[in-house]
Amino acid sequence: RGRKRKSSGINAEYMGNLPSILRNFGTDYDKRILPSIMNETLKAVVAQYNAEQLTTQREEVSRLIRRNLTERAESFNILIEDCALTQMSLTEYSKDCGR
Repeated sequence: RGRKRKSSGINAEYMGNLPSILRNFGTDYDKRILPSIMNETLKAVVAQYNAEQLTTQREEVSRLIRRNLTERAESFNILIEDCALTQMSLTEYSKDCGR
């Protein structure tokens, strides 16, 4: 099984080409790259919805987060095996999204 990482209200299970990842990004890649792309992905998706939509369309939001995170992680040779939206503070993201 892959490794797990939690950041910004997303749990992600991942694996990748470890020798390539370590060579290109160093041993702390999972502390630098994953939180960054997870946060970036979450904010980009949340910005597309209002507060009501985030609660009523949670499954759609979750699918979009997974798709975007998977695509973004691929550029770092990281394969997202599973991804789940665990929590979301609307006040935190409304501030970032200007809502």
